[in-house]
Amino acid sequence: MKLSSLACCGVLLGLLMGCGEAEPDHGPLGTLKGKVTFNGQPFTQGTLILSRDGGGSGAAPLQSDGTFLVTDRIGGIPVGTYKIGFQAETKEVASNPNSPPSMQAVLVLPKKYYSTETSELSVEVKEGENSLEFDVSK
Repeated sequence: MKLSSLACCGVLLGLLMGCGEAEPDHGPLGTLKGKVTFNGQPFTQGTLILSRDGGGSGAAPLQSDGTFLVTDRIGGIPVGTYKIGFQAETKEVASNPNSPPSMQAVLVLPKKYYSTETSELSVEVKEGENSLEFDVSK
């Protein structure tokens, strides 16, 4: 009796261990590295944002030399055409001494570049490594 209970527990444990969510198939993946300049100088403030019609996105912080690398925990982002935008850095501002400070976006680029829908920038990410360098101007 004890042996059959142990056997049932072992089978049940084995079944439970095999019941995890499978990693979805993302299809072919690519990475995107590059450099952004603003009026010819490295643009270093904020985050590069990618958005793909039908789902999918990516992001990468801009480094001190204007470079970026978009990848993901799965080894890349799904291939396809992505719209490009930027997320502004924020700074803490105090409106008056009696209220807590709030966060305010620091907009350096023209406003249209802070949305993937209005920036008019895009990139085709293909399987493997991809490279992109571009200049944003006023």
